[in-house]
Amino acid sequence: MVSIKMKINRKKLAFSALCMGFFMVILDVTIVNVALPTIANYFNSTLSGLQWVVAGYTLFFAGLLLLVGSLTDYFSAKKIFQIGLLAFALTSIGCGLSQSISILVFFRFLQGASGALLLPSSLALIIGLYQDIKQRAQAIGIWAALGGIACASGPFLGGLLTSLSSWRAIFFVNVLIGLTSFTLISLCFDEIVKKITHKIKFDFFGQITGFVTIFLLAYGLIEASIYGWFNPIIISCFIISAISLVLFLVVESRVSNPMLPLSLFRNRVTTTALIVSMILNLVFYGELFMIPFYFQNLRHYSVFVTGLAILPLPGLALIGSYLGGKFTAEVGPAKIIFIGLLIAAIHSVEQQHAGIAAAVLNTGNQVGSLIGVAAFGTIAAISKDFIFAMHITLFISGIMFFITAFISLLVMEWFSRGKNINFTSG
Repeated sequence: MVSIKMKINRKKLAFSALCMGFFMVILDVTIVNVALPTIANYFNSTLSGLQWVVAGYTLFFAGLLLLVGSLTDYFSAKKIFQIGLLAFALTSIGCGLSQSISILVFFRFLQGASGALLLPSSLALIIGLYQDIKQRAQAIGIWAALGGIACASGPFLGGLLTSLSSWRAIFFVNVLIGLTSFTLISLCFDEIVKKITHKIKFDFFGQITGFVTIFLLAYGLIEASIYGWFNPIIISCFIISAISLVLFLVVESRVSNPMLPLSLFRNRVTTTALIVSMILNLVFYGELFMIPFYFQNLRHYSVFVTGLAILPLPGLALIGSYLGGKFTAEVGPAKIIFIGLLIAAIHSVEQQHAGIAAAVLNTGNQVGSLIGVAAFGTIAAISKDFIFAMHITLFISGIMFFITAFISLLVMEWFSRGKNINFTSG
């Protein structure tokens, strides 16, 4: 009896460690935003530099998720998670000690790469930790909910830490979280390591073309405010990015071990979930980048009050997700389509591809976030009137939400007709 209780407690502690790592990664997506005006004044930075502080993290996070997802499906997820924790703590220290905006952006690149190690591996470890389907579903639900809590609490915590100490504190807090998670996972998680009986072929060209596609798209969108939209450099970025995307798809369709198995997109629900989540993240994070400048530079709110003022945006989204989940249990996923899509997409692939499936969905989320920050920030940079820029971005957001609602209605129709319900098939 004692040994059973100890085993249960160790499992709970291991699960807590996995959730802490995931919480930290998502927290750093939003915790920086409220401090951006303060960082701008400290370094006398341009808006482009601030865009790279946010987008640089997302760029490397999204650009490496697919690679890590593939590695997680083959190698020890526990080791990848532990390496990610230590790397995230070290790069957070580098961010907090930065003496220029360029150095800060550099460490945000590395921090994003470290975060990419944590997300797919944490989900893969949760799947390995809970063999019972119901327990696993509950664990994944808690894990995903904590990501929402991290996103919602980021602006408030960023404002609080910056007002109590300085903007550097928003990075140093990661050290405590990371080391605590590392200690717990080392002591409490006994992973069953599966031996690899075949030689792994690294999808080198897939990784390169995929990363080049995302990087040049982001670079073109951000630097367009400096060079101009019709500058040869910016035009070249967009053209090469499009060519690289085509090459990426060609490579992934032909290699024996693709970084992104295109077969995942044969399922209509998986594809729709990816599109919907990309649009939602584009709008959400694009506006979240703009709002702190409005409150602090135009309304002259303090950093702490700005964090409180922004809190309803992610907070109500979190509450809506919770209520939607409760309602889904009563009336089914067709009524709360986004929750239904998310759950269906997670379970629409085979268990051995859990890491890459999670990476695909989260890569879509982060790419949407990256485009939102780059595009909305550039609109603000090239506009002479910030209020006018806010109106433009809000108008774009409304159109994007309308498109998302239309797509959701289509999927609701699929559900009602009973089509594409077999999520286990390729």
